[in-house]
Amino acid sequence: MYVPRLRKINQLIDEVKKQDPNTAITYYLIETMFFRNQLSKIKWSNIWIVNLDELADFFTLKDKSNGEIIKKIDTKKKTTGYIYREFLKQDKDTMIRKTNMRTFSKQKCVKHTICQNKWLIDMQDLITKLNPKEIDDHKTLPRLRTKISAQNEWNSHHRKKIKHYIIDTICDSGKVFVYKHGKYNIINYDELEREIIKMLRENKKY
Repeated sequence: MYVPRLRKINQLIDEVKKQDPNTAITYYLIETMFFRNQLSKIKWSNIWIVNLDELADFFTLKDKSNGEIIKKIDTKKKTTGYIYREFLKQDKDTMIRKTNMRTFSKQKCVKHTICQNKWLIDMQDLITKLNPKEIDDHKTLPRLRTKISAQNEWNSHHRKKIKHYIIDTICDSGKVFVYKHGKYNIINYDELEREIIKMLRENKKY
């Protein structure tokens, strides 16, 4: 069963920057996505948290041919200790704890039973409320760049240098994911890099 990787905004940004120091991810960007309802805004105790997998999925060009995902549903209620261990198995940095799990379950009306101070929670219902966009697997956040930083990144790591109009042409083609954020476009650089290589090879310049 998939469990979401949940992070506080600052924690998420720190984690992403450790892996990708040049990322275009910022606190303001996350807030903008919340405001536009493009990212699930989940209240966990007294803080807002983000599903890292949902964020990564948003910035990736979607394959429209994907079929319907069949989910395995376990309706048996689980102890908070069991649920914590399941989250920990898939995410060593999980924010899930017994106490805040109970608070969230009460606030969001997650199906649960309390018997002699022992909490039994419907794990599927809990995950559904923590994962409203129904992400089904753990995803890698792509390298996100503005157009200028994308051009600099390419020219720093490839012998064949490019001009900014090549990036514009590829972005306008709809073959890479582009997100309008204020006066900047944030580009999925992993997709962009593949398309640049493809274009140059077709023209026998790579």
